[in-house]
Amino acid sequence: MAFSFEKLLDLPDAARRAVSLLVAMAHNRLELFSLECREEFSFSLKLLLVVLAAFFLAMFAILLATFVLIYALPEEHRLTGMICCAFAYFLGALICVFWGRSLLARHPVPFAQTLEEFSKDRERLGRS
Repeated sequence: MAFSFEKLLDLPDAARRAVSLLVAMAHNRLELFSLECREEFSFSLKLLLVVLAAFFLAMFAILLATFVLIYALPEEHRLTGMICCAFAYFLGALICVFWGRSLLARHPVPFAQTLEEFSKDRERLGRS
């Protein structure tokens, strides 16, 4: 095997291309990561708003309905009315909980595309 100055002179150019490729690949992955971050933030904000709305509406409804029921019922039926009201609002809260769980179940795994691209990159770089 003979020593060649041409191969030695090509090394800086090859290194420059390799670094350029790695920088471009890192830029693409960071862009994908930032896009997925925005999507996750948007989904999390929606879910938080649904949960908070359900919580506050349930609390106000329970308070108002309880006060109205206590005031409107005759003395001997007030306890029964309060129990029925508590059951109805508990049922509403359960519906909101299951709605939130279904939102979470249908949502894809966070950062799935980024993780997939990183594993592909690791596999490609491992083969070279």
